[in-house]
Amino acid sequence: MLLHRCMHCLAANACELKFDKKGRPYTRCRFCWAKTFMQSLESLRGVAVVPQLVELALQQRASDPDFARKFDEKIAGIVNYVRNNARPAPGNEQAPVLDGSPVVPFDEAKVGT
Repeated sequence: MLLHRCMHCLAANACELKFDKKGRPYTRCRFCWAKTFMQSLESLRGVAVVPQLVELALQQRASDPDFARKFDEKIAGIVNYVRNNARPAPGNEQAPVLDGSPVVPFDEAKVGT
């Protein structure tokens, strides 16, 4: 089991690379429960590189206030976009309920690096 920082919620040591019953790779986060299924082995390029890029971005966020502001604005922007554009699934009249609680694992240290 390979643990790394989740590219969805940014929690450290939370995302694991697993295999389905047919031996195909997927990732699952223990913190936010996001699952990402790979349709080809080419998708593993991102799984190999993105957690390291996220680590570098979080280090830069901690030391550069201007970068931190832009970083946080990007997150807020996409969250607001989804919150404002969430639509009910066909056949379901209720709009999806989106949890408004913030997840801020930025100060969490990555273990084993």
